[in-house]
Amino acid sequence: MLYIVIVVANTSLIVVICVNRSLHEPMYLFLCSLFVNELYGSTGLFPFLLVQILSDIHTVSAPLCFLQIFCLFTYVHIQFCNLVVMSYDRYLAICYPLQYNTLPLFPILFSYMRILRVCFSGSKQTRQKALSTCTPHLVSLLNFSFGCSFEMFQSFRPHLSTETALVKVLSLDLSAAFDTADH
Repeated sequence: MLYIVIVVANTSLIVVICVNRSLHEPMYLFLCSLFVNELYGSTGLFPFLLVQILSDIHTVSAPLCFLQIFCLFTYVHIQFCNLVVMSYDRYLAICYPLQYNTLPLFPILFSYMRILRVCFSGSKQTRQKALSTCTPHLVSLLNFSFGCSFEMFQSFRPHLSTETALVKVLSLDLSAAFDTADH
């Protein structure tokens, strides 16, 4: 059921962005890229997981296991790359609005450190604009980073007992929901 919701929601958002010409701006195209990646990551995880849950045999062949690991690792890598590009896009939009058409790739922390410097040295209006522009992306980045960190921690310490509901909630990737809150 969750997989169907993810596919329908992300596909709908992709179609809306592609069909509506007023949304053909860099930020919306980055969001579209996140939605496509969400489809990729979900498709790399959920169908195979459902087959394993519903079948009587719970063994996984090595090639299928490696394929799923590859899909999940590339999903995480692409997600972070998208977030890096989005952060630099916000940095350019706020700090260099007249030179906005250039979009080289810089690390997330560098971009946000520069944005914070501009915010603290700028006017109240500049701070408000930067805050309203960057908050959804920061929430998305923190949510995704926290989810990845939690999953890594769980994989290194499987013997620790954690409430099942808590694990499910903390394992969810809600970044698409936070990204759409921006627009």
